[in-house]
Amino acid sequence: MFLHNPFHGAFGLDIGDLSIKLIQLKPHWNFKNKTYYTVEEMRSISLPPGYIVNGEIQQPEMVRKKLLRLLEKTENRKAISCPWVVADLPEPKSFLKVLEIDIPKEELTDDDIISQMKKHLPLDMEDVYMDWQVIENNGTNNNITKVVVGASAKSTANIYTYLLESVGLSLLALEFEGVSIARAMITSQKNYEGEARAILDLGATRSNLIIYDNETIQFSTEINFSGEILTTAIAQELKIDHAKAEKMKIENGLIYNKDFPKYTKVVAKFVDGLVEK
Repeated sequence: MFLHNPFHGAFGLDIGDLSIKLIQLKPHWNFKNKTYYTVEEMRSISLPPGYIVNGEIQQPEMVRKKLLRLLEKTENRKAISCPWVVADLPEPKSFLKVLEIDIPKEELTDDDIISQMKKHLPLDMEDVYMDWQVIENNGTNNNITKVVVGASAKSTANIYTYLLESVGLSLLALEFEGVSIARAMITSQKNYEGEARAILDLGATRSNLIIYDNETIQFSTEINFSGEILTTAIAQELKIDHAKAEKMKIENGLIYNKDFPKYTKVVAKFVDGLVEK
């Protein structure tokens, strides 16, 4: 497939509230003509708080400048010259639902999906982009079709598209954060028959729990826990600045700090809360 790939050099972008991360893979072929990949480029750039808030781009021109810096040439790296990119949509601004519809899959149409989605989506269908995929039905009733449906507000998808196009990139796809994480974590080299998977994504500003089963995401939910919340709590409780609290969190984890005896208590409180959720 890669011998005829028209998007050679395509790379991925993860656009978060506090950083933008980039990864570019390079395909190789071994003597058995099997494909494997190596990391060609991997880089990231920090975003100050307020540029992107809960997935909403608040300061597009400042984010644009940061993205240009991420792509440009420096003393230690070459510029990203390929225009093709796949980027993710923030989890809070996307909607994923598994539906069972009383129609055989051969007869299923977009109108059928839209009709069902109107019952579940908290947005007007005129205001969203939507895509769907049939899930293999392991049951005996062929008159019921199971589909996974994804939707995103046009306003959110459009501003991400505009941002990428404004720096000369050509968007191949916008993908939901949870879907890309699941695909990266669930390996095809293992048989998961009869087994579901729970994926916990701990982020800088938000965290998500993803339940994956039967070849798709069945459920995902946002959890009120993040690295930034924990760092802020450490800084406030120990009366230290944010930078020192962040360094302490990274270096100590859950280990007791004799210079700050309250540290473990603060961290344990948030970790216990995460486990309960």
